[in-house]
Amino acid sequence: MRSWMIAYLTGIVAFHIGGATFSSYVIHGMLFLSILIFFGLKTYRWLCFFLIAVSWASVYSAHITSKFIDSSFEGVDLIASGYVCSLPNKKEQFVTFELCGSSLSILGQADKTLKRLRLKLSWYTKDSVDPVGLNTFVVRIKKPHGLENPYGFSYEKWLFRKAISGVGYIKKRVEPSAIESEVWFSEGRAGIFYQCPLLSFSCYITFARTAVSRFLDTKSDQLNNRALIKALTLGYRGEIDGQVWEVLKNTGTQHLIAISGLHIGLVFASTYFLVFTLLRIIGVALPLKAHEVALRRRVPISLLSSLILSFSYSAIAGFAISTQRALIMVAVFTLCSLFRVGGSAYNRLLLAAVVVLIVDPNSVLDNGFWLSFLAVAVLFLSSMKNVKAQALPRYARLGGAVKLQWAISVGLFPVLLAGGMGVSYTSLVANLVVIPFIGCITVPLLLLSFLVVPFSNSLSELLLVAVDGSLSLFLWFIELLSGFEAVSISLESAIFGLSLCLLALFAIVYPLFKAVNIWALSVVLLLIVFKEQPPENKKIEVVVFDVGQGLAVTALHQRHAVIYDTGPSYREGSAAERSILPYLKAKGVKEVDWLLLSHGDDDHAGG
Repeated sequence: MRSWMIAYLTGIVAFHIGGATFSSYVIHGMLFLSILIFFGLKTYRWLCFFLIAVSWASVYSAHITSKFIDSSFEGVDLIASGYVCSLPNKKEQFVTFELCGSSLSILGQADKTLKRLRLKLSWYTKDSVDPVGLNTFVVRIKKPHGLENPYGFSYEKWLFRKAISGVGYIKKRVEPSAIESEVWFSEGRAGIFYQCPLLSFSCYITFARTAVSRFLDTKSDQLNNRALIKALTLGYRGEIDGQVWEVLKNTGTQHLIAISGLHIGLVFASTYFLVFTLLRIIGVALPLKAHEVALRRRVPISLLSSLILSFSYSAIAGFAISTQRALIMVAVFTLCSLFRVGGSAYNRLLLAAVVVLIVDPNSVLDNGFWLSFLAVAVLFLSSMKNVKAQALPRYARLGGAVKLQWAISVGLFPVLLAGGMGVSYTSLVANLVVIPFIGCITVPLLLLSFLVVPFSNSLSELLLVAVDGSLSLFLWFIELLSGFEAVSISLESAIFGLSLCLLALFAIVYPLFKAVNIWALSVVLLLIVFKEQPPENKKIEVVVFDVGQGLAVTALHQRHAVIYDTGPSYREGSAAERSILPYLKAKGVKEVDWLLLSHGDDDHAGG
């Protein structure tokens, strides 16, 4: 069975390396061939799952692209009706949000309609608007599109992963097609909920998230770190200050300020511990037979309770891609434990990866997919001996925690470097302190503050203030470590960086000097001392950047760069920030020798 799962994973990756969908004839041919192999060549049955994976990935991607709006809908006024399925991202002069279950028709031509679309809309207005529920707008839409940039953020890939059918802006709102009903959040009014389509779970989840967001907005005077609290509660990072985000990136702790697999795992583990302990205490007071029943069933009850609360936490985060992946992983491990199937931990991890890619075969396009599974695999690898913590002295438990954190940090280096995310020198120290701090103090207090709202609003406020204080302490600590430069290895020396990581990981799993742990010191010194040398290349590399309207050209020789024009500026950022700077950082360029501007127009000198 393991070979079948590996073949499925390989098929998904192979499809995305190819990058092109297949026609229905080819897909039917592959499926027919897989049936013949399954019944005729038992030795090569794994090939069936490879073909099935390729076919499913192609069908899934083709379904997303088939929802892209037709060119006849571009450049004309349209009527868009649907429900808001994301928290509005509010800026000074505009608001952006997603409209799901949308129908789209040309104004005055209702006979030509597109249905079940997901649109990303911007509403340029200085008025205070908070769209929620069913809405109808007059809009202008275009197909999902982004500028090509191999080193920076790929907006087009992000739109594809979100299954966005079209991107546009709102000209005006048509009469609100909604039924208002007041909803109350403890003693304070949370806002007005509007009508949702029948059985639209996503719409109701967005309502709940909007209510929580409004509730936190009412506490803005009491909470200095409201933006971080929203990120930890709702997975919404739109209000985090740029300087704070830079500090998080410099210390490798940005994964803590967005609901991710780590948070789902912490919620699952803490819920299991609490329910298991509570059942144990209750069982002592029960008669002997009832105590035996409670003893036998406390593990499945604890597992199911943990899974339910993890699902609820994922829902309030809007079922972001990272939380979906983590929830599937937790569900697979839970079901394998309940039904005693799946074999070893590695088989369960492989099964979880297969289930994730059955639900969403495009998950392999996310760096988070590889980081999640690689982190768990490294944990398994570095905990091979399975020594019980109860048998160890306290200093040994601390040493084990340091070893695990170090193993994860080193094990994730290749993916972080390949993804252009960089690796902080201080990430090991920072994460070793802040992961248990955020996981054991901040997140539990935050969840508890919302759970007690129906019973005591004052207690909820007191807990939120405690959460705010813990986040202030967290920011103070990571700011102390933020001055260190991140490791950045360009593609030319990626093999060297990978070799270094594998050597370090081997030293962690099989330490040669257990008493002194000299391997840790050696690897730290290697990373600090290592300075990338420019390759001996006499050729000059000239790059013309895709900046849309405008021009931006860079000539690069080793670590010297000349830039001619910088492209346009946008309402947020510029082509220089989105394209040129990521390219220069990836190439290891620290300074620009010459910057020449042809003239002062925004499409040539923006940013």
